[in-house]
Amino acid sequence: MRRTLSAALVGAVAAALVLAAAAPASAHNYVVESTPDEGEVLTALPEAWEVVTNEAMLYVGNDAVFGLWARDADGRYYGDGCVEVSGSGMSAAPVIGETGSYTLVYALISADGHPLTGEIPFEWAPAVATEAAVGTSEPARCGEEVPAEPGGTTLSPDVWWIAAAAGAVGVAVVTTVLLARRRRPESGDDPST
Repeated sequence: MRRTLSAALVGAVAAALVLAAAAPASAHNYVVESTPDEGEVLTALPEAWEVVTNEAMLYVGNDAVFGLWARDADGRYYGDGCVEVSGSGMSAAPVIGETGSYTLVYALISADGHPLTGEIPFEWAPAVATEAAVGTSEPARCGEEVPAEPGGTTLSPDVWWIAAAAGAVGVAVVTTVLLARRRRPESGDDPST
């Protein structure tokens, strides 16, 4: 009976932790404006790539988390990853390759402290001949050099956040089980001593 009760308690605590972790997710920032707009056909480069969200971003000099890049249909990234963040907006110098389909890829920290990544598809069809930049197979991070063809495979930032959340739930479950066992007297113990 006690084991059933303990298992039910552990299950309830684990479910509460999962639901508590999921609840703040609905408070994430969301994009209200961008340059380029979704589906836009650019015939000239804008002054900057821009993403504006519904509320201020949580920027405290954490350049490694924030970024704006153009990514072509072949998965090549363009841009140095450096952004300027001001309140609810961030911008980066526009860099792009050959004519074709692109996606503006962004990464930021939402006002609630959660990482937010997204993509805005657009087309690049310059009206006049322009010099195409050379892309990289991985997105550059501000101030870091990225080799044109790095070896190995890297996981997206979302995978790391999911793994961290799963690890936190696992630690909470193990801690709960250990605490429940510690509080229960052993079968041979005399509680009066």
